[in-house]
Amino acid sequence: MLDYMMQTTSIEAPYGIRWNLNDRLNDIDYGDDICLMAHRFVDIQEILKNLVINTVSIGIKVNIKKATMMSIGTNVTTPLTVNGTAIENLETFSYLGSIISANDGSEEDILARIDKARVAFQALH
Repeated sequence: MLDYMMQTTSIEAPYGIRWNLNDRLNDIDYGDDICLMAHRFVDIQEILKNLVINTVSIGIKVNIKKATMMSIGTNVTTPLTVNGTAIENLETFSYLGSIISANDGSEEDILARIDKARVAFQALH
């Protein structure tokens, strides 16, 4: 269902992140969650607007209260909005044990993994 919704949402324009000469990646599905991606803020706002419109047409509702956004490697501070409601902008979040950071770096994730390993080794003694 999510794949169908994203196909109908992004069919009109070449949104997403180019990953080879002819293809773009515009979303990653995690169970019933979607990670939307685009190079430009205006594109992601348009994708989100179209997604909300398309989901309503088949009886699904996007829960904006649970939605979050992250701008990676950019200084954009404008929040995404849906029907006038701003989406929370995160600096970091954790997914499957990895820390994803808006500063486009991995230092925070590496330090957290080292700390987890330290705690695990201390528990052995």
